Amino acid sequence: TEIYAGGDGLVTSVGYGSSAGNYVFINHGKSYIDDATYISNYYHLESYCVKAGDYVTKGQLIGIMGTTGSSTGVHLHLGLTRDGVYVNPLDYLPHEKQGDWYYAKD
Repeated sequence: TEIYAGGDGLVTSVGYGSSAGNYVFINHGKSYIDDATYISNYYHLESYCVKAGDYVTKGQLIGIMGTTGSSTGVHLHLGLTRDGVYVNPLDYLPHEKQGDWYYAKD
């Protein structure tokens, strides 16, 4: 499954961690809505196709879902920080829930 950037921003870090597996961090900068800085984190990727210093746009391919690092199955672990504090990404991304699963919406 292809993984796309949740918003425009600067790729600040890519790499591999023993728990996170292959990862990509994107700094989306200061929000014009609340003046907070948002950074999205994409973990356990099979592979990534961006590098630190790249500028990405919302919807741009950044990697492939995987099960690297401390993972028991293929999935995307999506993290989002607001001024350095983790927040629920579902509060910021359009989605729908079907049973116990959440699906992204355009």
